[in-house]
Order: sequence, then structure tokens, then C-alpha cells
Amino acid sequence: MYRLSDSGYFSSQRGNERAFRMRRSEQLKSASGWRAGVTGAIFALVITASGQSHADTAMRDIELSDVRTRATPKDASTAASYMTITNHGLQGDRLVAIFTPIAETVRIEKTVWRGLTMRMDAVREVDIPAGGQVIFRPGHYQLTLVNITHQLRPNTTVPMELRFEKAGRIEVTSKVVNKLLGN
Repeated sequence: MYRLSDSGYFSSQRGNERAFRMRRSEQLKSASGWRAGVTGAIFALVITASGQSHADTAMRDIELSDVRTRATPKDASTAASYMTITNHGLQGDRLVAIFTPIAETVRIEKTVWRGLTMRMDAVREVDIPAGGQVIFRPGHYQLTLVNITHQLRPNTTVPMELRFEKAGRIEVTSKVVNKLLGN
């Protein structure tokens, strides 16, 4: 049986069904593409409207917790700081520098054991894996504040700025604690 198609030509019923299925398939494909485009546009508007940049998002991916600095004796020239750095992001990051106004420099150090001998080796940077954490604690990593300006007494604070490769600068306040041993 032949019928007049939408295009004005006669075609078989079977040909019309095939053409209808092909047109319907194309309509669905274009509709899903349209939906994806609209979804992407809305997402872009939400991010733009919120005023967040990539650096803002990366900064929130890095969490600093249990930030503390050990109290020092009156004549000490160095102090040790510890913390936990957690990366909630999908990409790894790297701690590249630390600054504080109460010390001339801050060194990242790692404890290295050779037999029964322990030493602290300076480390340029520390990788923070995606979805992971690095714990600065005695016997592992520590921040050494070199040439401190004054004695650090318990229940005071030390301002610090940590710089990450992707997250950028993160300011934190370290509480001075009176723990001599342990974490």
C-alpha cells in the first residue's frame, strides 16, 4: 500500500514506519543534547553567580585540623608544629611553603631512621594525595619554626600561612600546647 508522505512523495507503509522511527530517534537525540546544553549552561551560571573560582573550590578541598605548636623554653630558637592536612578533592595537591611572622623561616622536615639513629631531613614539599591525608606528628613530618622571635607559651596562638600548589594560600592559627611527648 502506498501513501502520501509528509514530504509530498508516495511511499510504502513500511518505508513510512522506518522514516518515522529514524525521525523520532533524531528528535530524541537532539532533545537530550538540548537538555545537556541547558544543564551545562545552568551549572555555569550557578558557579558564576556564586563568585567562586577554581582556586576557591580547591581551597575548600584542603582541610587543616589539629593544628598545634609545642610550647618552648625561654631561650629556645626553634619550635615544632604539627597538624593533619586532608585533601577532599579529586586531584592531588602539594604543600610548597609555610610562613609565620614569629619565625625567620619554617622548614618542612621528615624523620628518617637509619638503624637506631634518627635524623630530621629537610623536605622541599609534601604531596597531599586526592582523597587522602598527611599527618604531621612526632616521628614523621613536622614543621620546624627556625629563629623564633619569642618564647611560645601554652594557650597562646601562632598565625601561619600555608601555600599549596593548587589550593593557594590558606591561613591558619596554631594553638600553642604544653605537650612534650606524644602527639
